[in-house]
Amino acid sequence: MWSLVCSDGPCWRSVLVYTMFKILELNSKSSAAPTQVGSGFATREDALAAVRRHLKSFKVSGHNSEESYWWARDADGLRRCWISPA
Repeated sequence: MWSLVCSDGPCWRSVLVYTMFKILELNSKSSAAPTQVGSGFATREDALAAVRRHLKSFKVSGHNSEESYWWARDADGLRRCWISPA
């Protein structure tokens, strides 16, 4: 998937980037489909760094290495995040 990424300035200085990975988040209180966090990432390392930044916005979070997902808890309940191929 191709994504349009605007650099620090206006979008006329944008770059077209091939997105290989995306971060999905599932809220345990909702029966809705997972939502995408961010706009997609060219490398798994970029996606991993974005997951870590995202989790810092929660007071309680962790990683389940057996199931390969990250979790966070807030007033809305438990959230699960994982890196998925685009």
